[in-house]
Amino acid sequence: MRLLIAVFITLLSLALSGFASVNFNGTWVLDLKASDSPEAMLKRMGVSAFERKLAASTKLEYLFSAVWRK
Repeated sequence: MRLLIAVFITLLSLALSGFASVNFNGTWVLDLKASDSPEAMLKRMGVSAFERKLAASTKLEYLFSAVWRK
């Protein structure tokens, strides 16, 4: 039983160290054609038709920067 727990902890630590080395820094752009339309949600929020059409055609871009500490 102890060996099984030791193997599990070793595999878990290896997996977590692999995730920590992934770098997601950069500029991310939302592909509006591959995404669901936000129009239904905006309509329920009371947003006007003009603003919903504007939001649906706007290019959404996000700059992600993370500081990794060990």
